[in-house]
Amino acid sequence: MYRQGMSIKAIGREFEISRNTVRRYLRSDVFPEAKARGKKPTKLDGYRGYLKARVSAAHPDRISAAVLYDEIRVLGYGGGIRTVSSYLAGLKPKGQDDPLVRFETPPGRQMQVDWGAFKLNGQRISLFLSTLGWSRFNFGLFVTNEQFDTLRDCHEQAFDAFGGVPLEVLYDNMRTVVQERNAYGNGMHKFHPGLKDLAQHYACRDCAVRIAPRPKVK
Repeated sequence: MYRQGMSIKAIGREFEISRNTVRRYLRSDVFPEAKARGKKPTKLDGYRGYLKARVSAAHPDRISAAVLYDEIRVLGYGGGIRTVSSYLAGLKPKGQDDPLVRFETPPGRQMQVDWGAFKLNGQRISLFLSTLGWSRFNFGLFVTNEQFDTLRDCHEQAFDAFGGVPLEVLYDNMRTVVQERNAYGNGMHKFHPGLKDLAQHYACRDCAVRIAPRPKVK
């Protein structure tokens, strides 16, 4: 580019490097190797091992960045959730995915429930999503909060839409449902008291809750 008449300043602007770097390249008989830059320490450095362990222990299930962010904040993390999300994205396994094995239940046996989060015009909104285990029929409802009263109302509308009540409801670690993990021992969690009232009102069985295990922190 220099031999074709382009100025050193223009070359530097083209490659986003300084003019002194361009001059050093032009004076060298061989192409200079770039110096490796040391990585700057980040607030996440002390928690990478914990996050790796959590992701590995939950595999093949996925733990959301928001849940892991809250966990390491309790441990002393002072950074932002975007840093956590970016790091977790790099932990996703690469290569061909394993064949999808569909988990099915008999008709009327199970309904699966979870929250989804979105932003609309700068405001955070939540999606209540319920799925029947056998037919995979979905019912979704956008709401402005994830409080238990809202969750109960969403259940009522879902049951109306499905035309009946399943024998059991499966939740995936919803904060609205799980108040404290392992509150009464390993695997014995404290649930929202309204959950049992809701189940008894609709004559459901005790609602099953799938919880990802926490690894031990050394």
